[in-house]
Amino acid sequence: SVGSLALEAVVSTQSTGRNRKLQRKITVIISADIVTWIPFMVVCVLHYTEHFDFSDWYRYFSILFLPCNSIINPILILYDDLKKLGKKMMTWIGKLANLLSQSCFKKQKESQADPGMEMQELPVPT
Repeated sequence: SVGSLALEAVVSTQSTGRNRKLQRKITVIISADIVTWIPFMVVCVLHYTEHFDFSDWYRYFSILFLPCNSIINPILILYDDLKKLGKKMMTWIGKLANLLSQSCFKKQKESQADPGMEMQELPVPT
């Protein structure tokens, strides 16, 4: 029937969009792996072939470049979830700020209305 064909077309379009999004995510993750590992691999090959002595450089590469991959991958994998979490946190922070400002405004208003809270002059000793 026409209704089922339309439904199949909508589902197919949604699946294609999700597949493209997944392909982009995988491409970015693999690209990040290549960018973070290539400098170390080049240094290793040049050192192994004895073109250069990179003995002192190994510690810098192992401290700076290799952990970058371990830091970047979870962020790339969870990017969409982190973006949603960030939006939720900003909403919560906004609500909390609004609640605090209303509470402070209410206390300020009450203290102005309470005659027992008025300032009194103190006698100055002579």
